[in-house]
Amino acid sequence: MQIILLRDIPGVGQSGDVKSVSPGFVRNFLLPKKLALIATDEELKKVAARQKKRQQRESLTVERFEKIKKELQNSRIVVKVKATEDGTLYAGIHSSDLVRALQKQKHEHLAERMIQLSEPLKKIGEYPVTIQFGAQSFQIKICLERA
Repeated sequence: MQIILLRDIPGVGQSGDVKSVSPGFVRNFLLPKKLALIATDEELKKVAARQKKRQQRESLTVERFEKIKKELQNSRIVVKVKATEDGTLYAGIHSSDLVRALQKQKHEHLAERMIQLSEPLKKIGEYPVTIQFGAQSFQIKICLERA
């Protein structure tokens, strides 16, 4: 059964993708949770128009990502944090905190969803952090120092 995904679903596809899946999966999971639409000719035309607009936007954002990559790749960003004597932070550092720290250092182009952290940073030290946009990614080093 052909469907159009309304949201990203791990193992199935991304929002806007047209996929062929089993009828039971559609009937029991995707439609009740409003994660997909059944692909009709009218809906397919709408999806094609949306994908064309998305490609135009992505080409602009890919250029922006390349600019960010040139600025930050292989760089070391120092972030001052409050910590105990043994180096444990009072509050974990999340991707939103890293975005604010980068904005203070004149790197306001990053969005929180671009920063890939498996878990919050909880100790003083140097951590590799992946910046990802679509299929492209690069690493920066975040150095947490006591304030």
